[in-house]
Amino acid sequence: MNKFKNIIKIISVLVTLEIIVLSFTTIYGFKNGFKMWNWIVIATCVLVYLIFALVIIIWENKGKKKVSKDELIVNSFYREQAQLILKSIKNYLNDKKKFIMI
Repeated sequence: MNKFKNIIKIISVLVTLEIIVLSFTTIYGFKNGFKMWNWIVIATCVLVYLIFALVIIIWENKGKKKVSKDELIVNSFYREQAQLILKSIKNYLNDKKKFIMI
């Protein structure tokens, strides 16, 4: 939970700074025409935000424990239950198809 709070704080600070910079650049661009430096600042802010988002996503995914293949094997009880559900869905759809065709 502490890591999550730190991430939220960092994201909020970054978003606040980018909103200030982007709004200043956009307002200045509307008043005086968009010049090359306006586009460079806008592109830099967007690039920093995307890189930061990717880093957070990668950092969060590294902390997750990988599951071994043995844990993914389905035992016979769940397999039988899934087959029963599929059969009942198939029967239901076949009955509805006959009812609609009439």
